[in-house]
Amino acid sequence: MPDANAAPRIRASIRPKLFWGILSVMLTLILLVTFFSVRTTYQAMYDQLIENKRTGIDWLAKRLSLQLTEYTDSFYSFEVNKAVKADVQNWCAPGGTLGYEAKWRIISELNAMMGMDASINAIDLYNLVGGDALSAKRSGATVAATGDRLAFWAGRDAALQTNLAIYRQGDELLLCHRIHRFETGAPLALMVLHVRASALQEILHDMRASQDEGIFLFNDEHAPVSQSVGDGLPVDASLAAARLADAAKSGEMTADDCFWFYRSAGRERLEILQVLPRSVISSVVGKNVLVGLLAAAAAVLAAVGFSLLFSRVISRPIVALAEKMRHATIRDYDAGGGTRRSDEIGLLESSFDTMVQRNQELIAQKFQTRIEKRSAQLRALQAQINPHFMYNTLQIIGGMALKKDAPEIYDVTVELSDIMRYSLSFGKEMVPLREELRYLDSYLSIQNRRFGERIQIEKQFDSTLLGCLIPKLILQPLVENSLAHGLSGKGGAWRVTLGGVLENGDLRLTVADNGMGMDAERLAYIRAEIAKGVDNAIAASAHIGLVNVNSRIRLKYAGAYGVTVDSAPGEGTCVDIRMPAQWEE
Repeated sequence: MPDANAAPRIRASIRPKLFWGILSVMLTLILLVTFFSVRTTYQAMYDQLIENKRTGIDWLAKRLSLQLTEYTDSFYSFEVNKAVKADVQNWCAPGGTLGYEAKWRIISELNAMMGMDASINAIDLYNLVGGDALSAKRSGATVAATGDRLAFWAGRDAALQTNLAIYRQGDELLLCHRIHRFETGAPLALMVLHVRASALQEILHDMRASQDEGIFLFNDEHAPVSQSVGDGLPVDASLAAARLADAAKSGEMTADDCFWFYRSAGRERLEILQVLPRSVISSVVGKNVLVGLLAAAAAVLAAVGFSLLFSRVISRPIVALAEKMRHATIRDYDAGGGTRRSDEIGLLESSFDTMVQRNQELIAQKFQTRIEKRSAQLRALQAQINPHFMYNTLQIIGGMALKKDAPEIYDVTVELSDIMRYSLSFGKEMVPLREELRYLDSYLSIQNRRFGERIQIEKQFDSTLLGCLIPKLILQPLVENSLAHGLSGKGGAWRVTLGGVLENGDLRLTVADNGMGMDAERLAYIRAEIAKGVDNAIAASAHIGLVNVNSRIRLKYAGAYGVTVDSAPGEGTCVDIRMPAQWEE
C-alpha cells in the first residue's frame, strides 16, 4: 500500500523542457532573421552588380566616343588645310593628275597624322574619280591603282553617314572618311586610317571584371569590329550579332541565361554589346549566401551571444560595401588602407577597387599624354634660336681683331657673353621685363656696331611695368625680324620703338620700325602663317620669330592672346603682343 506522505516522483525534468523551448524559439528567430537577411543581401548585391555593369558600359561608351572624336578631328584637320584640300580637288577632278609638289604636301600631312598617333599603321587616300590611290606607310609612300581594295566601301548603304565609318580587316581597323567637293557636295576621295585592332581591344580588356564576361563592338552596319571575351563565356560573335537588334531596343535584356547591355558610341558609329552570364552573378552572390547560412548554423549552436556576433560580422561589412559602391565616384574615389577581408566580401570589394582604379588610370594616362605633348611643344619652340646672329657677331670680333687692337673688342665680347648666358639658360621660362630689356640692350649694342650706329632705339615703358613677368626671349626675335626684313633695305637712320601698356588687366607690348613695310598680299601671307598654330611653328623654315612668339604665347595662355601684325608699304611695321599681366610677387 503506497505511503500517503511520500513525495511525488518527477516523471519529466523541467530542464529539458526549457532547453527545447528556448532552442525552438531561438531556432525560429534565427531562421527568420537568416531568411530575410539572405534575401535582402542577395537582392542588394544582385542589383549593385547590375548597376556596376551599367556604369561600366556607360563609361566605355564615353571613352570610345572620345577616341572616335579624336580620329574625326584628325580627318577634319586634314581637310581644313587649304593647300592640301586644293591638291586633293585637283587630283580628284576628271583627268586630274597628282604633281610632285602636291604629292609631297599630301604625304607630309599624312605622315604628320601618323606621327601624332602610334596606333596608326598606314593611311590610304583613294581617288574616287580617277580610280588611283595614294598609300602612306611608315616605310614610305606609293601611288597605285585602287583595284578591288574598296570592295568593302562599294557595298555600304548610301543612306549611312560617311564622316567616320569603321571596318575590321585582319589585325587592323579601317577608319574611313569621305571627302566631298565643297561647292557641289560631290564625293572626291576616301581617306582610310589603318589602325591596330589592339588599340580598342586593350580598352575592352580593361573593362572586363572577370574572365567569364565579354564585350563586342559592331559598326553602323552591325558588322563585328572588335571583341574581348573570356574563356568561360558561353557566347560567340555570331550569337552576339543575333542579339544586337533586340538589345538595342531596350538598352539591356536577358536571354540565353545571360544579361545583355547595349550602348552606342560616337553618334551610333559604334555599337557596344556587353554580355554577363547569370552564373557570374550567381557564383559571387551564392558564395556570400553560403557564408550567411553557415553563420546562422553556428549561431544556433553557439546560442544567443554568438548568433548576434555572427549576424553583426556578416551584415555590417555587406552594408558598408553596398554603401561604398553606391556612393563611389571615379574622380574622388579612394580605396583606402587597412586589412582586406579574406572571404568573398573581400574579393568583391577588391574587384570593385580594381575596376575603379583602372578607370582612374585610364583617365590619368590620357591627360598625362596631353600634358607631355604640350610641354614638348613648348620646349621645342623655345629651342628655336637663329644662329645667324651668333655668326655675324663672331665676324665682327674677328674683323676688329685683325684691323686694330681696340678696347671695343672687350665690350663686344662681354655683350656676347651676356647674350649667350641669358639665351642659353633654360632654368626660367618667365622673366621680368627689365631682364628682357637688359638682354635686348646687349643685342642692339652689337647690332649697332655691325650696322655703323644706324639703329635708333626708343623705349616707351612705365617703370611699374618693368616687374611684369613675360615669356623669355619674345622681344629679341621681333627686333631681329625688323632689322632683317623691314630695315635692311632702307637708307638713312633705322628707328625701332619699343613700348608697353596695361589694358584691362592685360599686358600689351609693341615693336615698331620705320622700315620698308609690306603690301597687303605679303601681310596676309604672314598673318596666315601665324594663324597655322604650334605644329607649323615647330616645322617653319621662315618667319620663325613671329610664328615662334605667337605659338609660345598661345600655348601658355590660349584664348585671344598672341601676336598681331600691322604694316603698310613705306610706313614700317608694328607687331603687337598681348598676354595676361603677371607680376614678380
